[in-house]
Amino acid sequence: LDFHGTREAYLEAKPRLFEILTRLPTAKAKRFAVLNRDDGAFLHLRHAAEPATVVSYGLGPEADFRGAGVAASLNGTHFRLAWGGRERTIGLRLIGEHNVYNALGAAAAALSLGVPEQRVIEGLESLALVPGRLEPVEAGQKFRVLGDYAHTDSALEAVVRYLGRLPHRRLQRLKTVWKPAVNLQKPVIQGVDLNGGVAVRRHGHLGPSKPGHAGEHAVGVLIA
Repeated sequence: LDFHGTREAYLEAKPRLFEILTRLPTAKAKRFAVLNRDDGAFLHLRHAAEPATVVSYGLGPEADFRGAGVAASLNGTHFRLAWGGRERTIGLRLIGEHNVYNALGAAAAALSLGVPEQRVIEGLESLALVPGRLEPVEAGQKFRVLGDYAHTDSALEAVVRYLGRLPHRRLQRLKTVWKPAVNLQKPVIQGVDLNGGVAVRRHGHLGPSKPGHAGEHAVGVLIA
């Protein structure tokens, strides 16, 4: 939405991706449109994706590739992947329900294209992190630090609410400022004591600054 401005503009632009599928001759390539069945725009996008074969994923019973039994903790997320009468247990090293959806979408695409089942499972379980998205920060501290790219208040609040539902002793929200002029490859723990926590300044993993932002971005940092 940062680029499109509104959800309406985003939904208007997204079907253009499926126009690429309609240009592919069916004799030369398989045409699949992998869509989130739980998304309110599913029917709109399914219509736009025709005549490609629509494959759906989600947590509901109507999805072709369904995630069930989601169990999340600060150490990762487990769920069952069910499709076509088959079922496999997936252990993600990633945190967050959004990563379950991402994994379901990736699995649906890969399995539909004929990637071997075991390779799909191994690929999902081997991904350690997505830079800047609930990214663990380790610097010898005795508590867990997660840095997240969420750079709007609403996005950060959503992350805080989700983490608050996971087992933890205390959850604390911090905000720092990222300056593009500084280019460090690793997070730096500042060592500033905040009620037993530590402030973390994140550098990198972010796009260019927007006009009027004085070359700075606010970055949410969570401590659990």
